[in-house]
Amino acid sequence: MLRKIPRSADLWMPKSRTSMTGSKKRILLIDDEISGLGQLKSYLATKENEWIIERSNSPQQALQSILETPPTVVICDYDMPQINGADLLRQLEAEHPFIHRFIIANRAEIEVLEDGIGSVFQFLPKPRPGNRLIQ
Repeated sequence: MLRKIPRSADLWMPKSRTSMTGSKKRILLIDDEISGLGQLKSYLATKENEWIIERSNSPQQALQSILETPPTVVICDYDMPQINGADLLRQLEAEHPFIHRFIIANRAEIEVLEDGIGSVFQFLPKPRPGNRLIQ
């Protein structure tokens, strides 16, 4: 159930969450860059029959959505202008510690992230590791 995210859209949400099948895991991808979301979508396309995949290019709206209806997994880019991915995932941990949290960052950003890796979130290196996302 992958949907094309329009350039002007901040967040795609299912029309009716109650109509979703309970057995599918909800995965939320967050990246302020549309190209980054497209790349993540292409990596996860083989799982679209197993997962409900939502994408957001607005970290603030994604955070609000998560707090209202928590997904199973959040995969978030680190480098975003409104709020960095590490801070967003720390907020999620405080509100919903059961959500699986992954951050995508380049090697130069690892030092900044070291305090949160393993406890607050799991690290995925850039360039985006497609094979690691679906394991």
